[in-house]
Amino acid sequence: MPYWRKTDSIGASAQVISINNDSRYGHYWYGRTINNNGTITTDSVHVYNGITYGNAATGNWYGSACSFSMPNDYFTDTYSIWYDDFGAYYEFTGSLIHPTLPTTFSVVGNYNHIRASLSYSPSITITTGPFAVSISVGVYINNSTDVRGAEFQVTYTP
Repeated sequence: MPYWRKTDSIGASAQVISINNDSRYGHYWYGRTINNNGTITTDSVHVYNGITYGNAATGNWYGSACSFSMPNDYFTDTYSIWYDDFGAYYEFTGSLIHPTLPTTFSVVGNYNHIRASLSYSPSITITTGPFAVSISVGVYINNSTDVRGAEFQVTYTP
């Protein structure tokens, strides 16, 4: 997992369904390794709180997702925590908008990971006079999204 983490999301969308908000459920988990003055312990953490749920609709596509923030690795000279083996789960139930009609529709599941990177722009300015050398470094944070998805079709016959 990257050292510096932001908000991730997992969800699904489908055509011609309505979402039952009371059925939305998600959680995530990760491995944790702690080094405390050379004593190393490992465990697995499951998180069920701090998850934000949301729905969206575009045309005849209806979707729901949850978002969450993974902890950042932490390092000092005598103590460190690092995280690995990440996983996430999300589910909801939905109903066909027209349950009496036969239909074929698509379902898409997505996992979105926000990637952050740093870039820099060094510059040096030299002018005459005592103590007239100036050096500056501009640091920029760049964000991008890594999307993983799966799609399949469902054929429904009442």
